[in-house]
Amino acid sequence: MPNKQWHPAFVAAVREALKDAPPGEVEVIPEVALSSKPLGVDVLVVKKSEETKLVHPIAKIFRRYNLFEPIFRTLMIRG
Repeated sequence: MPNKQWHPAFVAAVREALKDAPPGEVEVIPEVALSSKPLGVDVLVVKKSEETKLVHPIAKIFRRYNLFEPIFRTLMIRG
């Protein structure tokens, strides 16, 4: 079974959900390596300022660094 590339769509959805952030206050970084070993995370969202207010409901739980490893990955791999 071919491996489906869902990362670009997920990153686009995260960016769309956070588009209300003031310019330069939130950074969405896809496919971040977390160490020199093959360990990484699918999406890292950096909230650059405590004062930044985001409207999307998921953003209410955000801290400065927010790691995303979506659970639907296993559903897509299994087909």
